[in-house]
Amino acid sequence: MPAPRILILGKLPPPYMGPSVATKILLQSSLKNHFEILHVDTKAFGSLNELGKWSLKKVLKNISIYGKMLTTCIAKRPALVLLPVSQATIGFLKDSVFVLIAWITFRRVLLQLRGSDFKRWYDSCGTVLKIYVRFILKRTNGVIVLGNNLRFIFADFFFNEKIFVCPNGGNYSIPKLPHDETSVHLLYLANLNRAKGIEDLLLAAKILYGKGIRNYSLDVAGDWLSDELKQTCMHIVEENALPVVFHPPASGEKKTELFGNADIFIFAPREPEGH
Repeated sequence: MPAPRILILGKLPPPYMGPSVATKILLQSSLKNHFEILHVDTKAFGSLNELGKWSLKKVLKNISIYGKMLTTCIAKRPALVLLPVSQATIGFLKDSVFVLIAWITFRRVLLQLRGSDFKRWYDSCGTVLKIYVRFILKRTNGVIVLGNNLRFIFADFFFNEKIFVCPNGGNYSIPKLPHDETSVHLLYLANLNRAKGIEDLLLAAKILYGKGIRNYSLDVAGDWLSDELKQTCMHIVEENALPVVFHPPASGEKKTELFGNADIFIFAPREPEGH
């Protein structure tokens, strides 16, 4: 008996960001031992600087992606479509087209929320958009959230048995590399925007330095989302002579090396955050 076909929609890196890395992990996971995995890359931009910005090129790319999904649904007839759902207006409207394509081709849809802000966004929507959101969610068959404490987000839209929990994660082997024991090695690895806490972290480092606590070093790895934030953060580092080294986005061996060199990993996002 042939394995059931699953169509996974989602961006792939580069650029490296949570949703794209999560899609890559899924495609490389043991799911392929139990299902025939199909994939449509939904990435319509080439860098993080283009995120959230409209252009004719991106519109045409999205139309092409919708066409590829429609063709896949008709030709391959997957038993299930897995769709990461956005928690912002423009993103949700774009994602809703995927749901409608699956609906008209009689494919079942399982949503996945890789965040925690959907309910706050929905509550802020106007009446017409709320009606459309409910219309779209009724055309799906369930939703995945990152933790049990996030089930409440969809309590008004799905029965409890249709809300599934699947934490983010991956299997990594991190060696402990030898380094200078007289200094504490800190690591921040994430996309460099205010929501992920990079500016807050550097201001905290400034406080430590001001108190004379200087036996530490900080490695920062990630991609800047704005030149304005980059200039602000660089100014904090240079003005206070902070022991900070900036690295480009890290993956593979470089990522493993950074973690192996670190004593403490710092993840300091502002709300909302899926973790």
